[in-house]
Amino acid sequence: MSLDEIISKNKEERKKERQAKKHKKVPKHTKAAPFMKSGDKQPEKKPAGTNKTLYVTNLDFNVSNELLREVFSKVGPLKRCGIYWDNLGRSKGTAEVEFLKQEDAATALETLNSTKLEDREIGLKWARVKKVNKAK
Repeated sequence: MSLDEIISKNKEERKKERQAKKHKKVPKHTKAAPFMKSGDKQPEKKPAGTNKTLYVTNLDFNVSNELLREVFSKVGPLKRCGIYWDNLGRSKGTAEVEFLKQEDAATALETLNSTKLEDREIGLKWARVKKVNKAK
């Protein structure tokens, strides 16, 4: 067998493999999350009322972290407070505020939602809680 014959044979085999992969049927998603096997248990959800973080929208682009901290700390003590910035250092008009107590976060949501801050009416909603995988 010459080298040319081996190369052409390998090309044909690889072409058949690629075509077989293209036409392979993918099973439809089940109710389980795509990263889970069908026999795995669903992850436990955090009980309601444990979220202490609010997502702030429609911020004026001139609002600083200090002003945001000042406004929200009137409701209760903060764990952290930060504005989201783009790659050029400009405000995206959104922020996250995390309180030490969930009750303070709920109070802030009720009292500060739709209030004006620097000529813009801010919007508040519960932030998504990041899931932390604990090693067993």
